Amino acid sequence: MYKTSVTYTDFNGETQTDQLYFNLTSIDIAKLTKRFGNVEQYLTDIMAERNGLKIISVMADLVLDAYGEVSVDGKHFDKSPRIKENFENSIAYAEYLEKMVSSGDEATRWVTNVLSSKVMNEAMDQAKESTLTVVSKPVSAREALDNLSEEELEALLSKKHEQ
Repeated sequence: MYKTSVTYTDFNGETQTDQLYFNLTSIDIAKLTKRFGNVEQYLTDIMAERNGLKIISVMADLVLDAYGEVSVDGKHFDKSPRIKENFENSIAYAEYLEKMVSSGDEATRWVTNVLSSKVMNEAMDQAKESTLTVVSKPVSAREALDNLSEEELEALLSKKHEQ
C-alpha cells in the first residue's frame, strides 16, 4: 500500500489536499504481467525510449489500476469501477499524474512502493508454478500465463494464497 497526498485547487476555487491510496496485489501484478510481460522491464524500456505520451499513458493506466479507497475499518480496499471513474475525472488525478511526470522522485517512489519486488516476485513465482501440459507438449510458465483467462488466473492465484 502506498499512501501519498496531492494538493490542488478545486472547481470552486478552494485549495484541497487529498490522500491517495495505491495498492496492487499479486493477482493484479499477474494481470499486468500478462498484459505487459515483465512490468519493471517494460517501464525501463519505455523510459529509455523517451516517448513522453507513451510514458504518461502507461503510468496513467497503472495509477488507475492501483487506485482505491480504504474502508473506515481498514479491512477493505475498494477499487470498484465507480471509485476509479470518480478518481479519473478528478482534479486530484490530473494533478497527481502531473506530479509524477514532472518529478522523477515521485514516479520512483510510486513504482518502488506499488510495484514492490516482493509482490512482483510472488506473482512471478506463482506463474512459474503453473506449467501446463497441452497435448503432451510442455508449456513455459510465460506461455501458460499468456494463455490463461482472467478468471483462470484469479482462480490459480487464489488457490496459491489458500495453501
